[in-house]
Amino acid sequence: MSYWENKVVMITGGTSGIGKEMSKLLLSKGAKLIIAGRNDDEIEKLKNNMRDYLDKILFHQVDISFESSCKKLIDHAIERFG
Repeated sequence: MSYWENKVVMITGGTSGIGKEMSKLLLSKGAKLIIAGRNDDEIEKLKNNMRDYLDKILFHQVDISFESSCKKLIDHAIERFG
């Protein structure tokens, strides 16, 4: 069993670059993911690429420069994963 098995990991900027690669890596290790990004189109692309794992992933559009956007992200994460 991997250390990451059933852990919940939030990755901001998770739809591109390092965040996207970390998402793939942690998912392969058994983690449940909250993937947050600013761009809805990139979120949809990633969602389509990871459709076999949607039960382990919460995708959320967020702009972390706004407190209200961050609060919605956290509320949505708690609702989904506890």
